Amino acid sequence: MDSVIYKHDDMSQERTLPFGDTVNMGGSNVEILSRIELDIAFASEKLLNLEMLVMEIARQATDFEPATLEDESIFSETAENAFELDILYGILDAEVKELHNLISSLQADIKSIEHQDYEEGGKVKARMDAAKLSLKQMQELIADIRNESAKFEKVIAFSHDKEGK
Repeated sequence: MDSVIYKHDDMSQERTLPFGDTVNMGGSNVEILSRIELDIAFASEKLLNLEMLVMEIARQATDFEPATLEDESIFSETAENAFELDILYGILDAEVKELHNLISSLQADIKSIEHQDYEEGGKVKARMDAAKLSLKQMQELIADIRNESAKFEKVIAFSHDKEGK
């Protein structure tokens, strides 16, 4: 996250900017684009971590078998597994929403500087095109993650139905 330090008399105050709020910080197009590229690198790393989380949830969802026996120890273990799966799914869902918002914000930042004149020439345009392509690919991966996580939702809903009986 970008930080900006403001000086007021003898006190200094730090304000943390949300990701994707690079245009409001000002600066030249090159500086803004550099901040966008850093946010894209952060988003790429986060996306990679989310893909690993999806694989872990998929493994747990595959291994998840609701208890059909009346044995209390089996039911306890199943409830614990269902709870863990539910928590991981909640984390995944929240992180995917945050990443989607970041990408939308970065796209808006790119559009806002896209219409300005480029004193640096084609180099900036090439960097901007690469950033747009990266964001488009990330959106596709997020859509894949959402499709995959919809399968987990069914397993989690089934486990909640079993626990309620």
